[in-house]
Amino acid sequence: MISRKYSEHFSAWSEALGQAVQAVGSESFYVSLCQGLSALPEMSHPLVLYFPKGEPPVAIYSDYTEAEDYRLQIEQYICGPYILDPYYRLSESHAPNGVYRLREIAPDDYKRSEFYHRYYKAIEAEDELSFVQTLQNGDALHISMTPENTGSTFSKSMVQFTKTIAPVVLALNEQHWQSIETKPSSTQGHLHRELSRGLSLFGSSVLTDREMATLGFILQGHSNQSAADRLGISISTVKLHRKHIYKKLDISSQSELFHLFIDSLSCLDPEKDLDPLDAYMKIP
Repeated sequence: MISRKYSEHFSAWSEALGQAVQAVGSESFYVSLCQGLSALPEMSHPLVLYFPKGEPPVAIYSDYTEAEDYRLQIEQYICGPYILDPYYRLSESHAPNGVYRLREIAPDDYKRSEFYHRYYKAIEAEDELSFVQTLQNGDALHISMTPENTGSTFSKSMVQFTKTIAPVVLALNEQHWQSIETKPSSTQGHLHRELSRGLSLFGSSVLTDREMATLGFILQGHSNQSAADRLGISISTVKLHRKHIYKKLDISSQSELFHLFIDSLSCLDPEKDLDPLDAYMKIP
């Protein structure tokens, strides 16, 4: 049963949903669907990202009107750091289709990560809900929303309501993608492959295998305890690995680590599996 609070918005949502049904297979599909989501209480800035298999994401729909917000939220994201996004990692783990809240899937130390500060704090987003879906062709699709009021979080009732309408949204998504003849492409499949290679090779010239594994969890925003649980080692060992990583890379914070990783990717050898950091550090 819909509460009075939601019934005030349900008419606009129903109307937009009807338009989305009629627009399946056309360019106006996501305009209608996202207008309906925006009409719901607490919801704002719906963003549709399409993740072709083996390629960087493609922005299908966004209502950002300020160029700087679009640059921070989308352009920089697509250029590489998306591989550290909890929602992207969730899709890569073949999670069931559904609605996921950022706090439910993010590593426990995520809000201290540089990714969080660069992409969430920059637009003052404290929360996020996303329809995460693996399509029948193996590609992934995310429709995310942030709270309407700056610095606020979604209420439990709104989260539950979103999960209630998820089957309809997911079914329409699948029907739409089966109906369109030409799928969007980033035309940068090589970028995705290089980013994945860069992440696996970064620091390999100076770090041990265990330190490399710990490094990956640090970049994703895991705490020492979380990394220890996933690696099956003690927290004191993780702390020691982190200490050695920072010393060997000549850094003192997770923020410096993030920037060093991004900057070093420009030195990744396209043919040889060499540590991009080694080449980067040799630049005069």
